[in-house]
Amino acid sequence: MNIFIEIVSGPEKGRSLQLSDNQVLRVGRGQKVDVALALDQSISSLHCSLECDGQTCRIRDLNSRNGTFVNGHRITEAMLKTGDEIRVGYTTLIVSIQSPAIQTSVPPPFDVTSKTAKPSRVTRSPRRFYVELYEEHLEEASFLCAQRLTLFDDPEITWVAIGEWEERLEAHIDALVIGEDLALEVSEKQAAEGDFGMLFAVASVFCRQRRFDLLKKVLEPLGSEDLEKLQAVADALKYECPPEWESEIAHVLPVTDPRLIFILATLYGCRRKKFGEGLVADIATLPPAVVQKLAWAKGRRDDKQGKSQLQDWLKHEDESVRSATAVALLRLGEQKLVQEATLQNGISAAPWSIRAIAATPKELTLLLAQVGRNKPETDSLIALGIMGEITAVPILLSYLADEAMAPAAALGLNLITGAELYEKVFIPEVMDEDELFDEEKEQVKKGQPVLRPDGKPYGENVVRLSQKPEEWKTWWMANQNRFSRGLRYRSGVPVTPAVLVDNLAFPKTPRKIRQLAYEELVIRYGADIPFETDMPVRQQQEAIAKWKGWVAANEARFKPGKWYLGEQLIAP
Repeated sequence: MNIFIEIVSGPEKGRSLQLSDNQVLRVGRGQKVDVALALDQSISSLHCSLECDGQTCRIRDLNSRNGTFVNGHRITEAMLKTGDEIRVGYTTLIVSIQSPAIQTSVPPPFDVTSKTAKPSRVTRSPRRFYVELYEEHLEEASFLCAQRLTLFDDPEITWVAIGEWEERLEAHIDALVIGEDLALEVSEKQAAEGDFGMLFAVASVFCRQRRFDLLKKVLEPLGSEDLEKLQAVADALKYECPPEWESEIAHVLPVTDPRLIFILATLYGCRRKKFGEGLVADIATLPPAVVQKLAWAKGRRDDKQGKSQLQDWLKHEDESVRSATAVALLRLGEQKLVQEATLQNGISAAPWSIRAIAATPKELTLLLAQVGRNKPETDSLIALGIMGEITAVPILLSYLADEAMAPAAALGLNLITGAELYEKVFIPEVMDEDELFDEEKEQVKKGQPVLRPDGKPYGENVVRLSQKPEEWKTWWMANQNRFSRGLRYRSGVPVTPAVLVDNLAFPKTPRKIRQLAYEELVIRYGADIPFETDMPVRQQQEAIAKWKGWVAANEARFKPGKWYLGEQLIAP
């Protein structure tokens, strides 16, 4: 028996594969595979396997991030037949089996609730055709939603490029909206079993169709422990919720329910609105993720009534809560509270990268002294880059020789200098024993390297900020005369609001640095134009355009490279 598989769409369209009896082919984007689809960034390093035993041909998903689909349905394992369509990432493959013994007959009529493979078009009524079509739209929307989240922190993908995935996601959601009643029926059924991507899609559709009754059915069974699904529904609501629903949502669940608090914090924080009274009965009973979202939302509105509560949260046992609280207090003008807040062991309650966005020259001196005395956290090196004073450059250069500290040191240097020095390096793949064949496990036990069929090691080439000390030192020796002590620098020029806006707009700026640049625009310069790095790309670009207009009207108020806080110049 021979199995031929043709790639009919995707980055590697036109390639074909052949699978013979008693053969296993591992498919993925990494190098520890038999079939490498390296051009499709949405495929996992080890995605799925194709297996032939002489009688049957099977496909197995290997715990891939974005799933393996056969005829539009996500599978864990499935038997293949001629004509089956396999989708992994953005790649579509068609199966052809040269053996009449394993060909299947025409499948039975399609059941709307069935999860079996897609039947022949000959057997489908128009209604069944559209049911399958809407299911496919939901599957694609779910996949794209999940993929979009993985791309936020992918160093190989710029934030601008994510807009392509968002456009595709929007097309599938729009198709479901156009589908009206039948699409709503299919969406309601899929929501009961769907993953977080599916819930985002159906919640978006219900909002656009003004079906609050269906949205309630999605909200009520959600568990507060399932943060991914809760976040998906909250994300859909913050962009799609009709204004008239905002008060109604508060009555779907009890006012002290963590799910309701999380959703309303997300919605109201995004829309810069104040919470209703009495929503929080006892903070001690709330999961850290909910408290973190509350702190984030409180800092997004111009309301200082909750300052004392936020001050208490600076002592919260969860670091993510403390960080969100620190940002909220800084936005509310309470820099001193954040500067003075320490934990029982004397360590600052807020990480240095957060303190850096509202730091003064005195805090720079304090951090330089700390870094000089003891080996710092990587966060401290990034903070030195955010503060932007060139006295930090020698310290950052020294930590390039430390393998663990080098990535943060390189980022800190690039933030100050804007040198944009990059290198292409090979990163060996970390071997997961569960993914190895028996003979490979034996090789590992004997201390032998596991190699690809071509004899090369497993891993991938990546482009990253250079971590070569000599390269950075050479650049600094040639360019240091362009910099002056006492001024703050970002991307090689004295900091101004315009420079921070350029940081937001630059495609290669890491997501964390973009978010901190936004917070700094608010805290130092008072430029509070609503923005988040998880906003759709189109909305981010609109916000950046507004900032450029703000800069044109306000730039003359601020001296380049000087320290500002709350729009006021800080004395050296």
